[in-house]
This record gives sequence, C-alpha cells and structure tokens, in this order.
Amino acid sequence: MDIWPEGSDWRIIAGIRPTLTDDGVYGETDLGANFYFTSFIGARYQFADSWGPGYQLSHMSNARTNDDNPGLNLHNIVLFRSF
Repeated sequence: MDIWPEGSDWRIIAGIRPTLTDDGVYGETDLGANFYFTSFIGARYQFADSWGPGYQLSHMSNARTNDDNPGLNLHNIVLFRSF
C-alpha cells in the first residue's frame, strides 16, 4: 500500500506479505520455521521518472505457528523502480 499527498514525491509504504526461506537461521538466531509473515512500514522519495531511494523497517515472525518465535527486525535502505 502506498500513501502520499497529492503532488508530493514522498511515499509512505506499509504492508504484510508471506515469506519463505531455505533454513530460517540468521546469524546466531534460529527463527524456528521456514514460513513467516513479514510486516513493513517505510518511506521513499521518487525522482526522475520512476526511480528513488527509500527506507523500510520490517519485522519477520512465524506468527506462533512454531514453538520458537523470536522474530527478526530489519532496517533496509532501498533503491526502487516503479512500473
């Protein structure tokens, strides 16, 4: 979902999506499963025709579908292209 004021190049993004990984281990953290839900919120700035930088804060969790559910928070700096 994108939210923006009319005429602005700034965008607020938010959403939730399913996530599938190969082993569910990140560094020393075992997330306890291979299937997760990732929720996110962020902002981006669109310049040129359809390119821009952005920031996104994401949280990945197995939604308690497994006994272990430590979750993982991610800070992402992104370069996007809209089409």
